[in-house]
Amino acid sequence: MAEAINISWQAGALEVVLTVGGDGIVRLAGIHHVDQPKTARDSSALFEDASLPLTDIRLAGEGTDDTKSSKTLICGLVTERLQYQRHHETSDSKQQTLEVISRDDVSGITVTTTFIVYPGTPALRCFATLHNEGTKDVILCQVNSLVVGGLAHGSRKWWHDYVAASATNT
Repeated sequence: MAEAINISWQAGALEVVLTVGGDGIVRLAGIHHVDQPKTARDSSALFEDASLPLTDIRLAGEGTDDTKSSKTLICGLVTERLQYQRHHETSDSKQQTLEVISRDDVSGITVTTTFIVYPGTPALRCFATLHNEGTKDVILCQVNSLVVGGLAHGSRKWWHDYVAASATNT
């Protein structure tokens, strides 16, 4: 893939901005409230580019690139091979959904990252679904729901601008 793709998805009060670079990797460039001024969205006080790969995956027998040696869930080899395939949006009276599909041809893993926004709620729900479409078994060690970058826009104390919540239930 040579040409960059920008995906801007507005759902309710939120805008999710994704980029697909020349390397074919989908990156989350930002999550914004639609009322946030454009200048605050496009500028960063700390980083030139704070976007990160959308999903990080670790398979047994595959580590990270040469910048990491621990078992952290960043810079995984599978992550660096995931190639954007397509995306599509759906909506009904209950929710708006964006699905982004990427594939690693080496392992045969296909990842669908699903974003959901419910009407009247400026919150984003996200999860990743993996399918082994290859001919060999793989052992999935770790996968995250979402890697969030691009939050450092607008202020030097950007961590005060967000609330992170995680629900634990059955």
